[in-house]
Amino acid sequence: MPGAGGADCSTGPLEGVVLVVDDDVALRLLMRETLEASGFDVVEAGDGEEALAAIRNEPPDLVVLDLLMPVRDGLSALREIRQDEQVARLPVIVVTGLDDPGSIRQAFEAGATDFLTKPVQWTVFAERVRYTLRASRMSERYRRAREEAVAALRVKSEFVGSISHELRTPLNGLVGTAELLSRRSLPDEEARLVHDLLESARQMERIVADLLDFTRLEAGSVHVRPRPFALAALLTALERRHAAAARRKSLDLRVTRTGSTPSTVVGDPDRIRQVLDNLVENAIKFTERGTVAVECTAAPDGVLFAVEDTGPGIPPSMREAVFAPFRQLDGSTRRDHGGSGLGLAICRRLVDGMGGTIRIRDARTGGARFEVLLPLRSAEADAPGLAALPAVAEEHASGPAGLRVLVVEDHPINRRLAVRMLESLGHRTVEAENGRDAIAAALGERFDVILMDLQMPLVDGFDAAKEIRRHERARGGHETPIIALTAHAAPEFEARCRAAGMDGFVSKPLHLDDLSRALARACGARTSAGSPSGSGTRREDDP
Repeated sequence: MPGAGGADCSTGPLEGVVLVVDDDVALRLLMRETLEASGFDVVEAGDGEEALAAIRNEPPDLVVLDLLMPVRDGLSALREIRQDEQVARLPVIVVTGLDDPGSIRQAFEAGATDFLTKPVQWTVFAERVRYTLRASRMSERYRRAREEAVAALRVKSEFVGSISHELRTPLNGLVGTAELLSRRSLPDEEARLVHDLLESARQMERIVADLLDFTRLEAGSVHVRPRPFALAALLTALERRHAAAARRKSLDLRVTRTGSTPSTVVGDPDRIRQVLDNLVENAIKFTERGTVAVECTAAPDGVLFAVEDTGPGIPPSMREAVFAPFRQLDGSTRRDHGGSGLGLAICRRLVDGMGGTIRIRDARTGGARFEVLLPLRSAEADAPGLAALPAVAEEHASGPAGLRVLVVEDHPINRRLAVRMLESLGHRTVEAENGRDAIAAALGERFDVILMDLQMPLVDGFDAAKEIRRHERARGGHETPIIALTAHAAPEFEARCRAAGMDGFVSKPLHLDDLSRALARACGARTSAGSPSGSGTRREDDP
């Protein structure tokens, strides 16, 4: 144990090691005797410099520190302690004859844990030290437990992300092939089989996406990215995405927006889309007949989205419980309708992250009514011409026709699938199975678009894109739009894609509509930036 003259520990458990720092030898002796009588081991220092040396040699459990001392005063020593990461959380009780408010404030601003004035009240001195030390230890345990919990969540999120990547790769082949087959003229029985295959694959895709989103939200790795977007475009796309599911159940899907809502608002359209998709999907799933209605209205604090159905409704006693992870109304709900039980939990966390509220009310129709209030401000208030900007691309926009596309994908099934999808959209393709081949192809001939997988042998998609951009910029002029294609759906991958010089991002499983929109956006962005649009026609300077 550090320090000479330590207490005899045979009389009871040692409370801890206390460093007493004071230039008054007699006062140090009184502090030592009082603390040792209470079960502490004591180390002494006569000034701030000696105290810092003792702490560096072997940190104590607590420091009792005088302020006014020669060589180095207590405040200076305290500030240095707080700047040292190794001992920054060391509890320090300041003991001084200065009892004016300014001195007390100065001590706490420097990092004091507690403050005692002289003359010391010896009847409470040891108890103050014991209480401060125990509180510090408890705080440290909580801090470590929190760090361990955060680390565990991060590991779980990374694990689920890795599993998600492995699941999305074969899912891409399932969903994409089924989509291509569903667009062919097939006999009725074969068409039904393809439809069932596609629905099963899509359900699995939704479960994988829910699990990944939930683990990210738990780990705090999903961030809100506000930007201007058009409400009408978001609602039109919402109706289009769910129209087929409503028709299959003979439900009337209605999406309305009141004229008082601003046409363009500032918010995160991706997160809002995710919330509304979950709510509309749930409404269609639990409604057997009647109507599913989506309303968008102006509210004093932003914009109110309401999703109302004519289903069985949700009892008031269950309205909070359904937002808990993996919770459904009862066992029959899971048997009859399936699902992960995560959709509403994800909605609640996303809405909270956007500073909004979500609640359930009785619908006028007897079903359930979910109301989402989001603090979306009008974009026109910031810039009158902003509503005309294509802040969020129209989701029904069709891509340009007749493009020459370089498909870079190491997985042979997924490469063939991407080629078939592109050909079904009227484009011509050239294939490469890794980043090295992609660089050689891109430098050897001209393409309108490059569809680039990210995780590949030899050279990955990030490095391939950087190398292609480096050569293009060295030559000057044309930069080919590059769209990332990956089973990684994390937002950080999208940021890395942008940093590598890519123009778009499409997640697996790949859908025809998503691919078409990505082509339209990437080519449109290059056109607006002054680069060739990629219309499929040769330019005069093409090799």
